[in-house]
Amino acid sequence: MRRHLRHLLTAALIAAAAVLPTSAPAAATEPPPAPVYPQWWADSHAKQLDVLDYWTGDNLARWNFTHTDYPDGPLYTDNDRGRKWSATDPARTAAVTRTVGRLFSRQTATWQKVSRPSVAGDVVGKVYETHAYRAWDDTNKVLIPADPTKPEERHFVETQEIIDVSNGQTTEYRHLSWPSTCSANAVDGDNGRTVVTAGHCVLVPIPMIAQAVWLGSNWAKDAIDITNDKQVFVPGYLGDAPDFASQAPYGVWVVDKIYTTGQWSEFSRVGGAGVNMFNFQYDVAMLTVLDPLRPGVRLTDVTGSQHIAFTSGVDKLTYAFGYPAAPSFGSAPLARYDGRNLVYAKNPARRDLLMSLNYTVSANLSGGASGGPMLQDFDPVTGIGTQVSVNSFNYSQWMPFGNAENMVGPSFTETTRILYNLVRLA
Repeated sequence: MRRHLRHLLTAALIAAAAVLPTSAPAAATEPPPAPVYPQWWADSHAKQLDVLDYWTGDNLARWNFTHTDYPDGPLYTDNDRGRKWSATDPARTAAVTRTVGRLFSRQTATWQKVSRPSVAGDVVGKVYETHAYRAWDDTNKVLIPADPTKPEERHFVETQEIIDVSNGQTTEYRHLSWPSTCSANAVDGDNGRTVVTAGHCVLVPIPMIAQAVWLGSNWAKDAIDITNDKQVFVPGYLGDAPDFASQAPYGVWVVDKIYTTGQWSEFSRVGGAGVNMFNFQYDVAMLTVLDPLRPGVRLTDVTGSQHIAFTSGVDKLTYAFGYPAAPSFGSAPLARYDGRNLVYAKNPARRDLLMSLNYTVSANLSGGASGGPMLQDFDPVTGIGTQVSVNSFNYSQWMPFGNAENMVGPSFTETTRILYNLVRLA
């Protein structure tokens, strides 16, 4: 299940991973696009149905857990830095309401392997469940057990994976899985099923793991790796709708192949350039999707698609879309996003002063909007534009005094074009 883990070797390495370098790296030959966890691709009908079962099983436990609820309810701003798309297009006739969606992932933390005395039934490859939890208690820093009579509470699932049985000892990894979301967008492609998102939505880089397991204090503390699998794309997601079918009006599309830029793949590797924060300039991934319940039906025949370009769009008006599901960064008015609604910002894209291949757009989008498209030449009536970037990060996530007002995203360059040409034919 979780082989070939990226072990974080020392605390010093983890701390270094979360610090931005002061200068850009020297030019080098660009690595080719890389597949992401091909051993876990849903490349058979049985695997695709298994992915759907993860999201629809246990009375929709994982599906429903992807919303963020607040004691005082959600709060959406209404300005050019962030507003509901439904305020602009209440009839949902624009194409962007169909091409942009939520990307659901099972995220899994893994801890250092341990050994115990073997018992009957221990075999290499066996994965068995040990606990299920309904929530994280942030005050006491513990997971709260799920009621075994309520499958809808099975949000976090803990398992053990046996990797060796020998000499009377069984060695295994501990895993903890939970649902996670990003945003994504359908684009033009020969195959009719090409989707673009952020690289970190499919392959968690070393600095982000460092934040979660060493600098953070949540349920992933002290893990040695965090990975994503069992991904589905839900275009036109409607989180306020009353039931599963109406929340996914255009279907639930299983991700069967995933590729990212070579630079982002390198970012996930300990050692070498693995902790080079300038790799955020290549935070792009492209996926192919299918609906196992509708064989032969292509995504963009159902949703339409946005155009895609690989040339500079500095100073052009840019619309950044996504499904944020966390409080916004920056100054007031702060939003309390819950992940149920498509949100957008519109402002000119500026060249980032630190990472010259990145755009910055004034936007108060937050976690969950990652991977959503930045569109230029966008017509708000037709809802069609040209994707030139994805929502990637906010500097305040990495530096105490970082600019919290802007969403940063990698400009699509020749590197992105090579990735796209690979995936659009897959």
